Amino acid sequence: MAMTGTASGTGISGGGRTGSATASGGADARRVRGREHARAAARAAALLPRATAEIARADGKAAVLLAGTGTVLGAVLAGVAAGTWTPARLDVRVAWVWWVGCVASLAAVGCLSAVVYPRLPPKGHRPQGPVLYFGDVAGFASPAVLDAALARRDTGVDPQVTELWHTARIAHAKYLLIRRGLWLLLIAAACCTASVLGHVVLRSLQGGA
Repeated sequence: MAMTGTASGTGISGGGRTGSATASGGADARRVRGREHARAAARAAALLPRATAEIARADGKAAVLLAGTGTVLGAVLAGVAAGTWTPARLDVRVAWVWWVGCVASLAAVGCLSAVVYPRLPPKGHRPQGPVLYFGDVAGFASPAVLDAALARRDTGVDPQVTELWHTARIAHAKYLLIRRGLWLLLIAAACCTASVLGHVVLRSLQGGA
């Protein structure tokens, strides 16, 4: 009987030690995850200003390109309005190249305008994730509703990490639009220049004949 009691006591003690070790291991894992989340949040806080600066830089580049494109298009339209020059004077064999360039330039203006166009949430927007910017805040019906949402919302991801992700995606989309706009501007310039030079060459060949 004494041996049985001793064995039973040993089993209980061993089970207690196992449970304690499991709890200690779980606590250690939580501490490690906490430190990892803290490092991620600190890194996101350091990167967020850079991503925000890239958005401002992209807007500035698009604004400069839009201003330059507008100046060129304005000069062409002024010449047409004054009657000093018109695309209708181009040789029909190269006139279509000019119009391809015009279409490309308008598409470029569209891409560059999309870069600086204000991005607002749709009407009736109700944020489902963390509240990140003024569009999310404006989606709540009252300050009380916003206060309740801020108090209860916890996605498990640090808000700065989420904001960095969204900000970086916006910057990436803007730069993609700028790249497309630049390629379209190059195509437009090449087409318009080629059409004018082609017209001059064709007329000179006709004159020589």
